[in-house]
Amino acid sequence: MRSVRNVAGFLRQRWPVWAPRLRHALLWAALAAAAAVFAAWRIVSEWDRHPLTILVLGSDTRSETEPGRSDAIFVLRADPKRRSMSGLSLPRDLYVPIRGLPTLLTNRINSALFFGDYFGVPGGGRRAARETVAHLLGVPIDGVVVLGFPIVQDVVDSIGGVEVYIENLVVDRSFFPMQGGHGYAVWFEPGWNYLDGRRALEFVRLRKPDTDFGRMDRNRQFFTALQGALEGRAGFWQRLRLFARIKSRIRSDMGFGRKLRAAWVFSRCADGPIRWNTLSRNEVEPGTTAQGAQILVPGPGVLERAGQQLLEERPPRLARAPGEPGR
Repeated sequence: MRSVRNVAGFLRQRWPVWAPRLRHALLWAALAAAAAVFAAWRIVSEWDRHPLTILVLGSDTRSETEPGRSDAIFVLRADPKRRSMSGLSLPRDLYVPIRGLPTLLTNRINSALFFGDYFGVPGGGRRAARETVAHLLGVPIDGVVVLGFPIVQDVVDSIGGVEVYIENLVVDRSFFPMQGGHGYAVWFEPGWNYLDGRRALEFVRLRKPDTDFGRMDRNRQFFTALQGALEGRAGFWQRLRLFARIKSRIRSDMGFGRKLRAAWVFSRCADGPIRWNTLSRNEVEPGTTAQGAQILVPGPGVLERAGQQLLEERPPRLARAPGEPGR
Protein backbone atom coordinates (compact mmCIF):
# COMPACT_ATOMS: atom_id res chain seq x y z
CA MET A 1 0.00 0.00 0.00
CA ARG A 2 2.85 2.34 0.80
CA SER A 3 4.35 1.81 -2.66
CA VAL A 4 1.00 2.62 -4.29
CA ARG A 5 0.69 5.81 -2.24
CA ASN A 6 4.25 6.72 -3.19
CA VAL A 7 3.46 6.28 -6.90
CA ALA A 8 0.25 8.30 -6.56
CA GLY A 9 2.13 11.04 -4.77
CA PHE A 10 4.82 11.07 -7.43
CA LEU A 11 2.23 11.40 -10.17
CA ARG A 12 0.51 14.30 -8.34
CA GLN A 13 3.85 16.06 -8.04
CA ARG A 14 4.74 15.57 -11.72
CA TRP A 15 1.29 16.19 -13.19
CA PRO A 16 1.74 19.99 -13.49
CA VAL A 17 4.83 19.25 -15.63
CA TRP A 18 3.29 16.46 -17.71
CA ALA A 19 -0.15 17.94 -18.29
CA PRO A 20 0.92 20.63 -20.80
CA ARG A 21 3.10 18.14 -22.67
CA LEU A 22 0.30 15.60 -22.79
CA ARG A 23 -2.16 18.22 -24.03
CA HIS A 24 0.32 19.28 -26.74
CA ALA A 25 0.91 15.66 -27.77
CA LEU A 26 -2.84 14.96 -27.99
CA LEU A 27 -3.37 18.18 -29.95
CA TRP A 28 -0.67 17.32 -32.47
CA ALA A 29 -2.01 13.77 -32.77
CA ALA A 30 -5.50 15.13 -33.45
CA LEU A 31 -4.13 17.58 -36.03
CA ALA A 32 -2.13 14.81 -37.72
CA ALA A 33 -5.20 12.55 -37.84
CA ALA A 34 -7.32 15.39 -39.25
CA ALA A 35 -4.66 16.13 -41.87
CA ALA A 36 -4.50 12.45 -42.85
CA VAL A 37 -8.29 12.25 -43.15
CA PHE A 38 -8.36 15.46 -45.20
CA ALA A 39 -5.58 14.19 -47.50
CA ALA A 40 -7.38 10.88 -47.97
CA TRP A 41 -10.62 12.73 -48.70
CA ARG A 42 -8.85 14.90 -51.31
CA ILE A 43 -7.33 11.83 -52.95
CA VAL A 44 -10.62 9.89 -53.00
CA SER A 45 -12.49 12.97 -54.26
CA GLU A 46 -10.01 13.22 -57.12
CA TRP A 47 -10.45 9.51 -57.87
CA ASP A 48 -14.22 9.99 -57.99
CA ARG A 49 -13.91 12.71 -60.63
CA HIS A 50 -12.34 10.64 -63.39
CA PRO A 51 -13.26 7.32 -65.08
CA LEU A 52 -10.77 4.46 -65.05
CA THR A 53 -10.10 2.14 -67.99
CA ILE A 54 -8.43 -1.24 -67.52
CA LEU A 55 -7.36 -3.80 -70.13
CA VAL A 56 -8.02 -7.32 -68.83
CA LEU A 57 -6.28 -10.22 -70.58
CA GLY A 58 -6.95 -13.88 -69.95
CA SER A 59 -3.64 -15.61 -70.62
CA ASP A 60 -3.30 -19.14 -71.95
CA THR A 61 0.30 -19.53 -70.81
CA ARG A 62 1.07 -22.80 -69.07
CA SER A 63 4.38 -21.57 -67.65
CA GLU A 64 5.27 -18.40 -65.74
CA THR A 65 8.65 -18.27 -67.55
CA GLU A 66 7.36 -18.52 -71.14
CA PRO A 67 5.55 -15.82 -73.16
CA GLY A 68 1.85 -16.48 -73.61
CA ARG A 69 -0.98 -15.19 -75.75
CA SER A 70 -4.22 -13.62 -74.54
CA ASP A 71 -7.17 -15.92 -75.15
CA ALA A 72 -9.66 -13.39 -73.74
CA ILE A 73 -9.46 -9.61 -74.24
CA PHE A 74 -11.71 -7.20 -72.34
CA VAL A 75 -11.61 -3.46 -71.87
CA LEU A 76 -13.46 -2.37 -68.70
CA ARG A 77 -14.30 1.26 -67.99
CA ALA A 78 -15.68 2.41 -64.63
CA ASP A 79 -17.11 5.89 -64.13
CA PRO A 80 -17.42 6.62 -60.38
CA LYS A 81 -19.38 9.84 -60.97
CA ARG A 82 -22.13 7.95 -62.79
CA ARG A 83 -21.62 4.75 -60.79
CA SER A 84 -21.63 2.92 -64.12
CA MET A 85 -19.43 0.30 -65.74
CA SER A 86 -19.08 -0.58 -69.42
CA GLY A 87 -17.14 -3.34 -71.10
CA LEU A 88 -15.91 -4.15 -74.59
CA SER A 89 -14.81 -7.62 -75.62
CA LEU A 90 -12.49 -7.93 -78.61
CA PRO A 91 -12.02 -11.01 -80.82
CA ARG A 92 -8.61 -12.52 -80.27
CA ASP A 93 -8.18 -13.08 -84.02
CA LEU A 94 -8.39 -9.39 -85.02
CA TYR A 95 -5.57 -8.80 -87.52
CA VAL A 96 -4.02 -5.46 -86.56
CA PRO A 97 -0.66 -3.65 -86.28
CA ILE A 98 1.06 -4.56 -83.01
CA ARG A 99 2.56 -1.53 -81.31
CA GLY A 100 5.29 -1.12 -78.70
CA LEU A 101 7.72 -3.48 -80.47
CA PRO A 102 11.18 -2.78 -81.93
CA THR A 103 9.92 -3.86 -85.36
CA LEU A 104 6.83 -3.28 -87.52
CA LEU A 105 4.50 -6.24 -87.18
CA THR A 106 0.90 -7.01 -88.13
CA ASN A 107 -0.58 -10.04 -86.46
CA ARG A 108 -3.53 -11.26 -84.43
CA ILE A 109 -4.25 -8.96 -81.52
CA ASN A 110 -3.82 -11.74 -78.98
CA SER A 111 -0.13 -12.01 -79.96
CA ALA A 112 0.74 -8.55 -78.57
CA LEU A 113 1.24 -10.09 -75.13
CA PHE A 114 3.51 -12.77 -76.60
CA PHE A 115 5.68 -10.55 -78.81
CA GLY A 116 6.19 -7.88 -76.14
CA ASP A 117 7.66 -10.53 -73.85
CA TYR A 118 9.48 -12.29 -76.70
CA PHE A 119 11.33 -9.13 -77.79
CA GLY A 120 12.00 -8.13 -74.18
CA VAL A 121 10.72 -4.58 -74.60
CA PRO A 122 10.47 -2.37 -71.49
CA GLY A 123 7.15 -3.20 -69.86
CA GLY A 124 7.00 -6.48 -71.78
CA GLY A 125 3.85 -7.89 -73.30
CA ARG A 126 1.56 -5.87 -71.04
CA ARG A 127 2.91 -2.61 -72.47
CA ALA A 128 2.64 -3.88 -76.06
CA ALA A 129 -0.94 -5.01 -75.49
CA ARG A 130 -1.89 -1.73 -73.81
CA GLU A 131 -0.39 0.43 -76.58
CA THR A 132 -1.96 -1.72 -79.29
CA VAL A 133 -5.49 -1.65 -77.87
CA ALA A 134 -5.33 2.01 -76.83
CA HIS A 135 -4.22 3.07 -80.32
CA LEU A 136 -6.86 0.96 -82.09
CA LEU A 137 -9.74 2.23 -79.94
CA GLY A 138 -8.50 5.78 -79.39
CA VAL A 139 -9.07 5.27 -75.65
CA PRO A 140 -6.44 5.93 -72.96
CA ILE A 141 -5.86 2.82 -70.87
CA ASP A 142 -4.83 3.29 -67.24
CA GLY A 143 -3.53 -0.20 -66.58
CA VAL A 144 -3.31 -3.82 -67.68
CA VAL A 145 -4.26 -6.90 -65.68
CA VAL A 146 -3.23 -10.35 -66.91
CA LEU A 147 -5.12 -13.26 -65.39
CA GLY A 148 -4.10 -16.88 -65.64
CA PHE A 149 -7.12 -19.01 -66.56
CA PRO A 150 -6.80 -21.23 -63.44
CA ILE A 151 -8.04 -18.20 -61.49
CA VAL A 152 -11.49 -18.99 -62.86
CA GLN A 153 -11.54 -22.37 -61.12
CA ASP A 154 -10.26 -20.96 -57.81
CA VAL A 155 -12.76 -18.09 -57.71
CA VAL A 156 -15.81 -20.12 -58.72
CA ASP A 157 -15.09 -22.93 -56.27
CA SER A 158 -14.57 -20.41 -53.46
CA ILE A 159 -18.08 -18.93 -53.90
CA GLY A 160 -19.89 -22.23 -54.43
CA GLY A 161 -20.33 -22.10 -58.20
CA VAL A 162 -22.24 -19.93 -60.68
CA GLU A 163 -25.19 -20.41 -63.03
CA VAL A 164 -25.29 -19.41 -66.69
CA TYR A 165 -28.05 -19.63 -69.29
CA ILE A 166 -27.22 -21.36 -72.59
CA GLU A 167 -29.60 -21.02 -75.55
CA ASN A 168 -28.29 -23.89 -77.70
CA LEU A 169 -26.41 -27.12 -77.11
CA VAL A 170 -22.63 -26.53 -77.11
CA VAL A 171 -20.38 -29.54 -77.74
CA ASP A 172 -16.64 -29.96 -78.16
CA ARG A 173 -15.66 -33.61 -78.68
CA SER A 174 -11.91 -32.95 -78.44
CA PHE A 175 -11.40 -30.45 -75.62
CA PHE A 176 -7.83 -30.36 -74.30
CA PRO A 177 -7.08 -29.35 -70.69
CA MET A 178 -4.50 -26.65 -69.95
CA GLN A 179 -2.27 -29.17 -68.18
CA GLY A 180 -1.97 -31.17 -71.39
CA GLY A 181 -2.88 -34.79 -71.87
CA HIS A 182 -5.63 -36.47 -73.86
CA GLY A 183 -8.65 -34.59 -75.13
CA TYR A 184 -12.16 -35.41 -73.98
CA ALA A 185 -15.73 -34.45 -74.83
CA VAL A 186 -17.29 -31.37 -73.20
CA TRP A 187 -20.91 -30.25 -73.60
CA PHE A 188 -23.37 -27.80 -72.09
CA GLU A 189 -27.11 -28.38 -72.32
CA PRO A 190 -29.61 -25.65 -73.31
CA GLY A 191 -31.09 -23.81 -70.33
CA TRP A 192 -29.60 -22.97 -66.96
CA ASN A 193 -26.32 -24.72 -66.18
CA TYR A 194 -24.65 -24.87 -62.77
CA LEU A 195 -20.86 -24.54 -63.11
CA ASP A 196 -18.33 -25.51 -60.48
CA GLY A 197 -14.72 -24.39 -60.92
CA ARG A 198 -13.68 -27.06 -63.41
CA ARG A 199 -16.82 -26.66 -65.54
CA ALA A 200 -16.46 -22.87 -65.45
CA LEU A 201 -12.90 -23.14 -66.75
CA GLU A 202 -14.10 -25.38 -69.58
CA PHE A 203 -16.92 -22.93 -70.33
CA VAL A 204 -14.66 -19.89 -70.77
CA ARG A 205 -11.98 -21.77 -72.74
CA LEU A 206 -14.39 -23.52 -75.12
CA ARG A 207 -13.92 -22.31 -78.71
CA LYS A 208 -14.09 -25.08 -81.29
CA PRO A 209 -17.89 -25.60 -81.45
CA ASP A 210 -18.57 -22.20 -83.07
CA THR A 211 -16.37 -19.12 -83.51
CA ASP A 212 -14.49 -16.49 -81.58
CA PHE A 213 -17.79 -14.60 -81.31
CA GLY A 214 -19.42 -17.55 -79.56
CA ARG A 215 -16.56 -17.69 -77.09
CA MET A 216 -16.82 -13.95 -76.42
CA ASP A 217 -20.54 -14.33 -75.72
CA ARG A 218 -19.84 -17.13 -73.26
CA ASN A 219 -17.10 -15.12 -71.54
CA ARG A 220 -19.45 -12.16 -71.10
CA GLN A 221 -22.15 -14.46 -69.75
CA PHE A 222 -19.72 -15.92 -67.26
CA PHE A 223 -18.37 -12.50 -66.24
CA THR A 224 -21.90 -11.22 -65.58
CA ALA A 225 -22.86 -14.35 -63.61
CA LEU A 226 -19.67 -14.14 -61.55
CA GLN A 227 -20.27 -10.47 -60.77
CA GLY A 228 -23.78 -11.26 -59.54
CA ALA A 229 -22.56 -14.19 -57.43
CA LEU A 230 -19.81 -12.14 -55.82
CA GLU A 231 -22.24 -9.36 -54.94
CA GLY A 232 -24.78 -11.78 -53.50
CA ARG A 233 -22.59 -14.24 -51.61
CA ALA A 234 -19.15 -12.77 -50.96
CA GLY A 235 -18.76 -10.20 -48.21
CA PHE A 236 -15.78 -7.91 -47.78
CA TRP A 237 -13.65 -10.35 -45.76
CA GLN A 238 -14.43 -13.25 -48.09
CA ARG A 239 -13.35 -11.14 -51.06
CA LEU A 240 -10.18 -10.19 -49.21
CA ARG A 241 -9.35 -13.84 -48.51
CA LEU A 242 -10.16 -14.69 -52.12
CA PHE A 243 -7.78 -12.02 -53.41
CA ALA A 244 -5.04 -13.34 -51.13
CA ARG A 245 -5.50 -16.78 -52.71
CA ILE A 246 -5.36 -15.66 -56.33
CA LYS A 247 -2.97 -12.70 -56.26
CA SER A 248 -0.02 -14.88 -57.30
CA ARG A 249 -1.85 -15.63 -60.57
CA ILE A 250 -2.41 -11.93 -61.37
CA ARG A 251 0.14 -9.81 -63.21
CA SER A 252 -0.27 -6.08 -63.65
CA ASP A 253 1.67 -3.03 -64.80
CA MET A 254 0.06 -0.90 -62.08
CA GLY A 255 1.91 0.19 -58.96
CA PHE A 256 0.41 0.15 -55.47
CA GLY A 257 -1.18 3.59 -55.80
CA ARG A 258 -2.90 2.81 -59.10
CA LYS A 259 -4.06 -0.56 -57.81
CA LEU A 260 -5.57 1.17 -54.80
CA ARG A 261 -7.33 3.65 -57.08
CA ALA A 262 -8.60 0.84 -59.32
CA ALA A 263 -9.96 -1.07 -56.31
CA TRP A 264 -11.75 2.05 -55.07
CA VAL A 265 -13.24 3.07 -58.43
CA PHE A 266 -14.47 -0.39 -59.40
CA SER A 267 -15.93 -0.98 -55.94
CA ARG A 268 -17.91 2.25 -56.34
CA CYS A 269 -19.37 0.95 -59.60
CA ALA A 270 -19.85 -2.71 -58.63
CA ASP A 271 -23.53 -2.47 -57.67
CA GLY A 272 -24.81 -1.98 -61.20
CA PRO A 273 -24.58 -4.31 -64.21
CA ILE A 274 -21.80 -4.04 -66.78
CA ARG A 275 -23.02 -2.60 -70.10
CA TRP A 276 -21.34 -4.99 -72.53
CA ASN A 277 -20.65 -4.30 -76.19
CA THR A 278 -18.75 -6.08 -78.91
CA LEU A 279 -18.10 -6.02 -82.63
CA SER A 280 -20.68 -7.62 -84.88
CA ARG A 281 -19.81 -10.30 -87.41
CA ASN A 282 -20.54 -8.03 -90.38
CA GLU A 283 -17.99 -5.48 -89.13
CA VAL A 284 -15.04 -7.85 -89.68
CA GLU A 285 -13.88 -9.80 -92.69
CA PRO A 286 -12.72 -13.39 -92.12
CA GLY A 287 -9.46 -14.33 -93.79
CA THR A 288 -6.41 -16.56 -93.72
CA THR A 289 -2.75 -15.57 -93.55
CA ALA A 290 -0.05 -17.05 -95.79
CA GLN A 291 0.84 -19.32 -92.88
CA GLY A 292 -2.73 -20.63 -92.68
CA ALA A 293 -3.82 -18.76 -89.53
CA GLN A 294 -7.49 -17.75 -89.31
CA ILE A 295 -7.87 -13.98 -88.89
CA LEU A 296 -10.55 -11.27 -88.70
CA VAL A 297 -9.86 -7.98 -90.50
CA PRO A 298 -11.81 -5.04 -88.98
CA GLY A 299 -13.66 -2.74 -91.34
CA PRO A 300 -12.78 0.96 -91.65
CA GLY A 301 -13.63 2.92 -88.52
CA VAL A 302 -15.04 -0.11 -86.67
CA LEU A 303 -12.58 -0.07 -83.78
CA GLU A 304 -12.75 3.71 -83.42
CA ARG A 305 -16.53 3.47 -83.07
CA ALA A 306 -16.08 0.71 -80.50
CA GLY A 307 -13.84 3.04 -78.52
CA GLN A 308 -16.43 5.82 -78.70
CA GLN A 309 -19.09 3.45 -77.41
CA LEU A 310 -16.85 2.50 -74.52
CA LEU A 311 -16.53 6.19 -73.69
CA GLU A 312 -20.35 6.40 -73.88
CA GLU A 313 -20.21 8.78 -76.83
CA ARG A 314 -22.87 6.68 -78.64
CA PRO A 315 -21.69 5.84 -82.19
CA PRO A 316 -24.35 5.17 -84.83
CA ARG A 317 -24.00 1.39 -84.71
CA LEU A 318 -22.27 -1.24 -82.67
CA ALA A 319 -23.48 -4.67 -81.67
CA ARG A 320 -24.87 -4.92 -78.14
CA ALA A 321 -24.10 -8.14 -76.33
CA PRO A 322 -27.21 -10.33 -76.06
CA GLY A 323 -28.86 -10.35 -72.62
CA GLU A 324 -29.83 -13.37 -70.62
CA PRO A 325 -33.50 -14.29 -70.30
CA GLY A 326 -35.22 -14.01 -66.96
CA ARG A 327 -35.75 -17.02 -64.80
